[in-house]
Amino acid sequence: MDQAALLREVFPSSGPAWEAAIDYGIDVSLLLGKLEVTPAERLQQLQRAQARVRAFRTGGRGDTLSVEDELFHRLVAEEVDFVVVGGVAAAAYGSAMVTDDLDIAAPFTVENMRRLLAAVQGLHPRYFMTPDRRPVAEPAEQLATLRNLYLLTDLGRLDILGSVPPVGTFEEVARRAERMTIVGHEVRVISLDDLIAVKADIGRPKDRHVELELRAIRELRARR
Repeated sequence: MDQAALLREVFPSSGPAWEAAIDYGIDVSLLLGKLEVTPAERLQQLQRAQARVRAFRTGGRGDTLSVEDELFHRLVAEEVDFVVVGGVAAAAYGSAMVTDDLDIAAPFTVENMRRLLAAVQGLHPRYFMTPDRRPVAEPAEQLATLRNLYLLTDLGRLDILGSVPPVGTFEEVARRAERMTIVGHEVRVISLDDLIAVKADIGRPKDRHVELELRAIRELRARR
């Protein structure tokens, strides 16, 4: 099921403008999340996202993550097995697109799900792709049976993917991932070639925009 079909299944239509937004490739679930907080909190989310982008671009030199970005540190501290993908990975490679969520690929093993639950402990993790945003109460053994996990935490949104089409499984993504030092931590980031393939496969306007950015960055890297 593609994202547009999933969004239509989970979130009832609000009218023609809502449908047009989905058709254009807009993730309306993000809009719903924005509407649930105050304008001041939205600005804080934007500042948090911009701080994360700056930190990834500089490797932590000159910029530090705010306390809200503790989510990233928690994943590392609990030794969650993951690879950074999505918009944060694109920012790490130089994309100018700002994102306000963290996407990772991770193995859905019981042990890794235990570590993930430890990382989000106390952050009131909720299932993002459910209308009622119900709390995560299931044990690691049950979470390990899922393919993907979309969470909303007190520190922001966290999407955990068991595979990354069209690249493949977590193991395939991890095998080609690049290692980068991010705010003092050495982590794996999806390879540039794989990220370009992902953006091309998704095909939404904003992903096409990032794809073109990354292709230009790859060309510049090759010349250098």
